[in-house]
Amino acid sequence: MSSFKDKLKLAMESAKTIAKNAIEGNDLTVPNEVYLERLSICNGCEKHVKATNQCGECGCFLSVKGKLAGMKCPLNKWKK
Repeated sequence: MSSFKDKLKLAMESAKTIAKNAIEGNDLTVPNEVYLERLSICNGCEKHVKATNQCGECGCFLSVKGKLAGMKCPLNKWKK
């Protein structure tokens, strides 16, 4: 599992991505098909924490992170 410092860095990067999308007028969320694909990938991942539906690598709640545009899997498993 990533250290607290690593998780904080990822959270900051995520916040910057969301803010950039909002400022530029881009969509803040991905289409439902992309969201479902992301969740499917996460559900099959060895780092998935089923009890809380979190990523064990970055600590993000997948139901939120998976829906947000511009987010990336810390293990580079998402295509979009």
